[in-house]
Amino acid sequence: MTTMKRLVVPLVAALLFSPPALGSPPLELLGAPSQPGSLTARSGPGSPASAYFHPAALLDSPAGFSAGTFGLYQRLTIDLQDRPDGVDVSSSIYDARQLNDDGSTSRLDHRPLPTEDLRHERGAANPSAQSLFFALGTVLPIIEDRLALGFFALLPGRPFQAQRPHYVDEREQYFSNSLHFELLGDRTELSAISLAVAIRTLDAVDIGLGLTMTSDGETTSPIFVPDAADQTRTFQNTEVEVSNRFVPQGSLAVRPHSSWTLSTTVHAPYQARVTGVSELQLWGYPYEEGQDALTQEFSFVYAYQPLRLALGARFAPEEGSLSGLSLHGEVLYQRWSNYLDRRGDAPSDPFRDTLTAAVGSTFSWGDQTFALDARFTPTPVPEQRGRTNYVDNHRVALAAGFSHRRVVAQRELDLSLSLQSHRLLERETQKSQNAPDPVFDEFPTSVDVRTGEEIPESAGFQTNNPGYPGYTSSGWLVGFGGQVTVHF
Repeated sequence: MTTMKRLVVPLVAALLFSPPALGSPPLELLGAPSQPGSLTARSGPGSPASAYFHPAALLDSPAGFSAGTFGLYQRLTIDLQDRPDGVDVSSSIYDARQLNDDGSTSRLDHRPLPTEDLRHERGAANPSAQSLFFALGTVLPIIEDRLALGFFALLPGRPFQAQRPHYVDEREQYFSNSLHFELLGDRTELSAISLAVAIRTLDAVDIGLGLTMTSDGETTSPIFVPDAADQTRTFQNTEVEVSNRFVPQGSLAVRPHSSWTLSTTVHAPYQARVTGVSELQLWGYPYEEGQDALTQEFSFVYAYQPLRLALGARFAPEEGSLSGLSLHGEVLYQRWSNYLDRRGDAPSDPFRDTLTAAVGSTFSWGDQTFALDARFTPTPVPEQRGRTNYVDNHRVALAAGFSHRRVVAQRELDLSLSLQSHRLLERETQKSQNAPDPVFDEFPTSVDVRTGEEIPESAGFQTNNPGYPGYTSSGWLVGFGGQVTVHF
């Protein structure tokens, strides 16, 4: 055990003090993907992944170090409905002044691009992806049956981390001109690192406390433009500062009977924030008094996870005909009504709080263990009948796992395989002008700034909102992985 500690402790320390962008969404989606029982880690048998999901269960996990890998294929689709005739924005908008109700004119409130000048075709972004994850974990008993430490990390392989913001309304026309799955995408390409301790206060009561790392980034970018007529030539010094924070999680396990374990877990809200400021200096620019640069600020929120509370139960007889069988289940409450999107904005129509249900079973026979899990995750996203396009679906997930124990070089090893399949149930969205915040006319009735004549193309309704007039979303996530556990 001493030799293993010498190997494990430096690895844990290196990961904890590294500065990648971190987030728990991959764990909430995949569970502990490389091991059996991956989708029910809040109520199932203890493992290194309990450091995140259920810290109190570390006391029921065999001491050891595990390393695994998991490949995830996402086949996602967003089918956009055809745009009706007459809704394209014409190039005449460049010469337009908005015509007000009193007959006066004013600058346009919004600045859509002509539809034909958009950089990307509507729906050009491909939501499907392939990801590779590495899972590392350990359980270290400090006082036998009384005190244990646990560590678990899920690390994406390529890219190591990703942050891809997007707008959920007509402003996305300037960028990808597409819709994006709100709770997938870059949320599946973040690292997750947790450390926890478990204490047995009474013979039938275990308490666990853990911390999951998140990071905040701050950038400052002074930019000097020597010639405003040639903005391809600039000088800049960009400063980046990353700071780590720890978000707590905890759990309680009670055994009213030797065959039964009741548990509750809590995870605090979680987010990674990136803020920044650009200080733009233009040669010969007439700044206002007290200014020496034009300041532009931004703020993004990544990997937002709400407050999560779960209740779980596990039935695992130690003797008799059912010995080796474990049946377990959990109900997870998630407070999505406080959600902040990647722009740091709260949806105008707040997300709904949800209850996720999962059941699982494991069966051990000799040196073999088999596991089956099922989970239903309802979407927190309300119907998107208006301006916004938060894309999300109900999900049904199934997982199967197999583990074989053998002795190699006088050490017990567990060799595990796991398989997951997630189905995003088809969801159809239709825009409506009766929505509280409907898709609006981006090119209102206007006159030509040179002639004063009304622009015929501005009559009626025009928009570049990529979600108009509607869309259908669905998809599959399929993953396969393996893991090796070396027991101390």
